[in-house]
Amino acid sequence: MTVEVGAGRFEHFPFVLHPRHHYVATDIRVPRDNVIYRSLVAGTGPAGLEFRQSDAMALDFDDHSVDRVVATCLLIHLPDPYGAAQEWQRVCRPDGVIDMLVPCDPGVVSRGFRRVVSQRVARSQGVPPEEYALVNAIEHLSPFNRVLKLTRAAVEPGRRLEVDYFPFTKVPSWNLNAFAILRIEPA
Repeated sequence: MTVEVGAGRFEHFPFVLHPRHHYVATDIRVPRDNVIYRSLVAGTGPAGLEFRQSDAMALDFDDHSVDRVVATCLLIHLPDPYGAAQEWQRVCRPDGVIDMLVPCDPGVVSRGFRRVVSQRVARSQGVPPEEYALVNAIEHLSPFNRVLKLTRAAVEPGRRLEVDYFPFTKVPSWNLNAFAILRIEPA
């Protein structure tokens, strides 16, 4: 079973590329106005997909019951990345993996991407630049370097943390990349 924490409105579901015999999307909010959510409620949703309302910091899964945990752009929004990494390891099987996509915020490339792409999209949807900046300041609680240090400290014995940066994979710098994949896997 794969569990996506902070699934939001299922934006990332189509992009998680691996066999999904049972995929549980979780979020603290219920995306009632979402087409996929409504299809799940109606019993016509994608096969193997389930939604559970759940707090990423206190998941409703048994210890070591999950094959894979996926978190996309979530850790920077949480006040306790260390606690989140511990909770996700609690539910993940010892031979399972935890994949976390983390924006390299406030790195140069990340800020540039936000200004050139995200801010323009927000503006095209009627969000003024000042409001967009305020929402980012309120919601981005943990900068990347804090997330990385706390996640590294939370890795349990028998596991290891791998870090891959993008788009400049040969440059292992959070300041010079847009995002990183943090992977907790068996050692």
